[in-house]
Amino acid sequence: MSDENTIDPFKMQPPGRAGVDRRRLLTGAAAGAAAGVISPHEPQPARAHDGNPTKPQRHILRSVEEYVEYDEESVLRIERSEWPQHFALKWVAESVWGQPFPQVRARSEKGGWVPVHQEDFDGKYRGRFMPAEIEGEIKMDGLVLMARPQSWNDEAERRMIRRAQQRVAIKELQLRSGDLSGVTLAPNHPTAVRSNVIERSIEQISVPQK
Repeated sequence: MSDENTIDPFKMQPPGRAGVDRRRLLTGAAAGAAAGVISPHEPQPARAHDGNPTKPQRHILRSVEEYVEYDEESVLRIERSEWPQHFALKWVAESVWGQPFPQVRARSEKGGWVPVHQEDFDGKYRGRFMPAEIEGEIKMDGLVLMARPQSWNDEAERRMIRRAQQRVAIKELQLRSGDLSGVTLAPNHPTAVRSNVIERSIEQISVPQK
């Protein structure tokens, strides 16, 4: 096409306004479009990989059928069936809101708990709670995953139950003998002691699902 048939939008003059520079009438996106310049404020067509086929495309529109529900409360849950054979697992607080709590971890380590690394247990938990390429202890949200022998864990639970039962037995003995702290009206009088009754019951409680 010859230059005579080429239309310059900046040389076009609106009717009735001879001599007015067209550049002054075209502002913003309109002027940019007329000059062949794309405004950054206007919606732009997507460019695949910005012209670079080797650049990864991170943001992709996906169908709703691909949606996977992410439950924050169940992310850290490890069912007992998923524990390594002959070992028990638990999460131990290492920090809260960035504030370290080394004493909590120290107490657990004294009880035989050892931090689990990505490569431990044949890599059973590698990539589940943190990127697989990161080596070292498995940590998430200020918690560190720790393990100890199941036999140790069973023994610790038995001792905890015995201590709890001993505390209850001591309290029952105090009630039956009238050794009631804070009671001034002869709590150990025979008539008062005979009326002290201890009842045991198991109450049903509702456990929240979430």
